[in-house]
Amino acid sequence: MRDENAVQSATMRAPWNEGKLIGPKPPLMPNHVWSIRTRLQVDGRSRDLALFTHLIRRVGSHPRIADRARAS
Repeated sequence: MRDENAVQSATMRAPWNEGKLIGPKPPLMPNHVWSIRTRLQVDGRSRDLALFTHLIRRVGSHPRIADRARAS
């Protein structure tokens, strides 16, 4: 009886991502990067700012992202 209840609840539950877009997201545009950096500076979140800057520099060498940054 316990297994039957588990199976019923599992089959009735909708997926958590139903109706949401899945897959790769578009890269950040330069104005989004600027906006995030400004927000982190204003909030005084220096650690998060350093991590974000490191991420942007590291990922900025990725061809797809570098092409997008050059186009803007």
